[in-house]
Amino acid sequence: MSVGRRVGGLCVLTAAWLLPGAFAGCGGSDFVAPPGDTTTPPPPTPLRTLAAARGRYVGAATGGTFQRADATGTTLRSLLAREFSMVWSGNFLKFSTLRPSAGEYQFQWADSMVAFAEAHQMAVRGHVFVWHNQNPTWLTGGSWTSAQVDSILQDHITTVMSRYRGRIRLWDVVNEPFDDDAVLRTTFWSTSLGPDYIERAFRLARAADTTAVLFYVDYNIEGRSAKADATYNLIGSLLARGVPIHGIAMQGHFQVGRLPSAEDLAWNFARFAALGLKIQITELDIRMTLPVTAEKLAQQATDYRTIFTACLVTSACDAIELAGVYDGDSWVPSTFPGEGSALLWDASFAAKPAYTSVSNLLAGN
Repeated sequence: MSVGRRVGGLCVLTAAWLLPGAFAGCGGSDFVAPPGDTTTPPPPTPLRTLAAARGRYVGAATGGTFQRADATGTTLRSLLAREFSMVWSGNFLKFSTLRPSAGEYQFQWADSMVAFAEAHQMAVRGHVFVWHNQNPTWLTGGSWTSAQVDSILQDHITTVMSRYRGRIRLWDVVNEPFDDDAVLRTTFWSTSLGPDYIERAFRLARAADTTAVLFYVDYNIEGRSAKADATYNLIGSLLARGVPIHGIAMQGHFQVGRLPSAEDLAWNFARFAALGLKIQITELDIRMTLPVTAEKLAQQATDYRTIFTACLVTSACDAIELAGVYDGDSWVPSTFPGEGSALLWDASFAAKPAYTSVSNLLAGN
């Protein structure tokens, strides 16, 4: 069994790889107050410790702050290492960031993220190979034949997955193939490769790393909806043809007070689990209309508890990842003007009621 210890406030393990209970030594129970200090409370047990005891990963996106060399970047990295057992790559592995020209791969930030994760005993999620957004103009603006696009995709998937084989074990292969109306999007990939582009991407990924766990990703598929139905039917048909899809990644972008019911979440999770899929919530945030109020924060805390509970009561759900660590690094304000405060820590890194709610739930309270 792993033994955890604290180094500079961070959790360090001496053995084992991300097994339930592996982080037990990194919790708050080993806190010793300074001599003569009778007022300093022990720090809260990290979420990663509590989640591991429940057989779950808890993760977050790196965000742009991860790259900063100032005090804010240091605080972000310390919080990420202390609280989370999984990190996902944010923009670092998206096509346009990673491959700005046809013959150029820029791995420096992805390499840094993977090294950070390994230093702090964190699993890594690689995101993403096939998406309708954030593709470089050299790719989307080129005059390619279908065979050429297939060769580009094969080279890309093989190069990236081979570099991180055994280090990144979870990969988001295809992201957001359905539009909001539950109709398959017309994209660069579908136009270039035809309707079987999803199958092709998964088969290429499987060939590149036979040990990796491969995920299909989308948003607004967490509860009952036409889009969830279309996703369920598509994945079912792909699995019937032997396509190597191992998990469904439900993004989990919500608004305060506007979640699917607990019953709908449980029902939907159960039917995807019945397909033999792992279930992970991979970009969780719950935004609110600004300004922030105590009432909205209280509702947000309840909503976070609802989503975490849905995972905890579903044995196939083994991970919940947030869309970022703190509100200062959230995508929400720029995408939804007038909304924000979507994560567990505010823009000053102060824990919000939602953090306490999640912590209490994972602790069994």
